Amino acid sequence: AALTSSDGGEIHLKPSLPAKSKLPHKMRCVHIAASLALALLTWAERDRSTQVDLDLDRPGVGNIEVDETSALLVIDVQDCFVGAKYTSSGQPGSLAVTWKLADQTTKDAGEIIPVVNRLRELFHKKKGHVIFSQDLHPSGHISFATTHKKEPFTTLKMMCLNPSDGDADMSSASCCPTEVVEGTKKKSKRWVDALGPLNKACTTCAEHAAPCFEMDQMMWPDHCMAQAADGTTGDGATWPKDLGAPNPQEGEVIVQKGTNRFVDAYSAFFDNTKTYQTEMHHVLQGLGVKKLFVVGIAESVCVKETSMDALRMTPAGTYGDGGAYEVYLIEDAAAGLDMESMSQAKIDMEADKVADHSIHVVSSVDLGV
Repeated sequence: AALTSSDGGEIHLKPSLPAKSKLPHKMRCVHIAASLALALLTWAERDRSTQVDLDLDRPGVGNIEVDETSALLVIDVQDCFVGAKYTSSGQPGSLAVTWKLADQTTKDAGEIIPVVNRLRELFHKKKGHVIFSQDLHPSGHISFATTHKKEPFTTLKMMCLNPSDGDADMSSASCCPTEVVEGTKKKSKRWVDALGPLNKACTTCAEHAAPCFEMDQMMWPDHCMAQAADGTTGDGATWPKDLGAPNPQEGEVIVQKGTNRFVDAYSAFFDNTKTYQTEMHHVLQGLGVKKLFVVGIAESVCVKETSMDALRMTPAGTYGDGGAYEVYLIEDAAAGLDMESMSQAKIDMEADKVADHSIHVVSSVDLGV
């Protein structure tokens, strides 16, 4: 497996909603960090690309119905996550996802695009809904290794703010490196005022520990930026050539995540602190969606976190015992970091149960595609 770093009409929704219930921050953050550590370990040892044999116990061909209560969630299928063969620019994405099969054949995340397009056609035909998540970062993002002068694929401890009653949207969320909060590293203007809105975590957590909690943040190469360093459009804002931009004329909708400089978001439902919601649940409820079919990149990170968060959403919009959605992962339309982590992600999702609800791992043929 490899993560390749290189140099080189959308719908904008209203601000995100705060989560309505207190979440188990430390437990979920540790879970995310552990999942990423597993994925990156197998990436580093990519010669051991063995696949776990899964008993999916899936329905027969075409036995899963798509209707007006169904939504296809296309997670982060953007230029920044695919290879040069698939990007609109002909240049590799800033965090292009590739992996090797057991026979050492290299696979590219862009290879799922034909399946995704067939699924889009099916959902339009059946009067279902198609929602795209878009990972979109400003410069100096909290998840970028360059922001902290750290090595990519290492972790950095952060102090993050719990929301207060006055915080109304995702722009209020913030995390600050623990070393800055504790004064072991000189506070730089980068974290106080130089990059736009004040990072409240850097000041509040240094003065009052009570409203704060600690989490680990994975350090990534600069990726999926809205604007490149030279002022041109970044590859987070563009879409693979064979996918094309989401089409509002077909009712396709974009929900952005990762736009807040001071907090990261793997899931299309929540930021990584699991305290603030994106607009996703609000959009789905407005469309009357009951069944979610999740596809995209990367299966062991954003696809997995989105699926597991969807499973826990209640009809009232709280994070808890689920019941809002029946959740399906379409395995042949999801691309991961390597065969081992992809297989482990499927096992984790199938094993993840909330009350009487679980994630169903299926194939596009089960939908008749």
